[in-house]
Amino acid sequence: VGRSFAPRLLRAVHPWRPEAAALAAQLLTLERRDILLEELPGEIERFKHSTTHEVAYEILLYSQRQSLHRDVARWYEVHQADGLSAHYPLLAHHYRGAEEPEQERRYARLAGEQAAAGYANAEALRYIDRALELAPAHDLPERYALLLTRERVHALQGAREPQLQDLEALQGIADAQ
Repeated sequence: VGRSFAPRLLRAVHPWRPEAAALAAQLLTLERRDILLEELPGEIERFKHSTTHEVAYEILLYSQRQSLHRDVARWYEVHQADGLSAHYPLLAHHYRGAEEPEQERRYARLAGEQAAAGYANAEALRYIDRALELAPAHDLPERYALLLTRERVHALQGAREPQLQDLEALQGIADAQ
């Protein structure tokens, strides 16, 4: 979970699967100790300080963090299925933490395409570059689609040298097929 989180998400991914009332009591204790703030009553909690969140994350074993990332990503896929597109960047992040490169690549591509459509060019390049890193060299259609998206972003930015490199890579893939 992130610095802000929904108690129902926490309950679903918590390794002990606490009852709702028990979790609510624990969250209330953390609020009273000035560790959490209730942003939206019953809906959203937030760590008061980012350092507290970071320490809580860092004390988890690596395998626990990996499992937590996987569980959070899957929770979003199930419980936010109707509005999943709003969560593509978050899903890419969590699948990266879960070390599931296929899923990370899928959501990095979707987040990149979404960012490109919204002219968030720096964000688009970051996600598309990550998806390209994860795309197998032999998956030419996937690589072509990613390069084409990145080339369009470079064109919008007026970044002619990277755009030319992408155009050459696209031509190479087209010639190979």
